[in-house]
Amino acid sequence: MRNEQNAETLLNEDNEKIIEAVNLSLEKYRFEEAI
Repeated sequence: MRNEQNAETLLNEDNEKIIEAVNLSLEKYRFEEAI
């Protein structure tokens, strides 16, 4: 049970990092489009 929770936590952390990266890419793209 503990291993499953740890795996889920790691997955959530990875997802948050991916979401942050995507958001940064979107902001950069929008910024470049605005120029």
